[in-house]
Amino acid sequence: MLEETRCNFCGNTEWVRLFRGTDRVYRSVPEGVWCDVVRCRECGLVYLSPRVEEGSIGLFYPESEYYAHRESTSGPGRMARLKRDVFFVVARRHFGYPGNGTGHDSSLAARALGALAYRLLCSRFRRIPPHIAGGCLLEFGFGAGDFLCRMQELGWECWGVERNVATRERVSARGIRALADLEDPAIPEGYFDYVTSYHAIEHVYDPKGVLRRMHDILKPGGRIFCGVPNFDSLLGRVFGTYWDNLGVPLHPHVFTAASLKMFLEACGFKDVRIRYHSLAIAVTGSIQWAWNAVVWRMTGQKYVSTTFRDSRIFQAVVVPGVKIVDWLLLGDNIEATARKV
Repeated sequence: MLEETRCNFCGNTEWVRLFRGTDRVYRSVPEGVWCDVVRCRECGLVYLSPRVEEGSIGLFYPESEYYAHRESTSGPGRMARLKRDVFFVVARRHFGYPGNGTGHDSSLAARALGALAYRLLCSRFRRIPPHIAGGCLLEFGFGAGDFLCRMQELGWECWGVERNVATRERVSARGIRALADLEDPAIPEGYFDYVTSYHAIEHVYDPKGVLRRMHDILKPGGRIFCGVPNFDSLLGRVFGTYWDNLGVPLHPHVFTAASLKMFLEACGFKDVRIRYHSLAIAVTGSIQWAWNAVVWRMTGQKYVSTTFRDSRIFQAVVVPGVKIVDWLLLGDNIEATARKV
């Protein structure tokens, strides 16, 4: 199940072992699978070696537990409508989208929350591209598909790539082209105005190949948005193997601001800009996994609890510190934008 590998960026086989890691999140995945987190001696890329073979990695994405593939629980209720309205308020007022006559920005609550959401730069709003009439976008690793569906409502021609069959079927039912592989010949080259990938590149075994393909399918002048965990974050340095975003063994690669910029430029992108954005759950999650490890060692059996991690109260307490850490450029997540010349 495990395989040794080499650096995906430079091909070097010499590395420095940092520490070992294993899955700490899911109850229903194979136990006892430990991977070394290593740093390439040549270019500094952080990756797993040994890592789970690509053909076996599906065992570590439990259908009932993996968060990114869960169907959105937002139905026709009042809160779901408010969230949708806030999204459209932000798109219209800050990204140049025209009104569509649906009254999405008519309520006082939607306008107020839209202003607050934009200033806090929630993840779904940071990814909104400026309005382009008749624009085409592709999301790589679209998860439950919520972002694609919203962008379709804003007038974009939407495509998506996702390995999970159930989520592809749900998104396809909305009239979105949902495919299993970025190399699918149905995806035309030089076609898209915008390509986005939010916490997906770290999951792939060949990030250089994926980013090159993204460059190829963009039009000249097209833009990419790419968000990944930041190994050089304060949390990554403090918690190491217990860091919430480490993601062993699901993340074969763990990026830093320097390595992500290095990849994008090597794949032909220009004007790479990096910004930092952390989530409070990464703090509470890191503390949770460290505590779970104590119980695990005491009992000798894998222990998974998310009570502290998922507590809204504790998350609210750490939010000010999270914002300070981002300001110090030590945030838990990095987001890069770049363009194709």
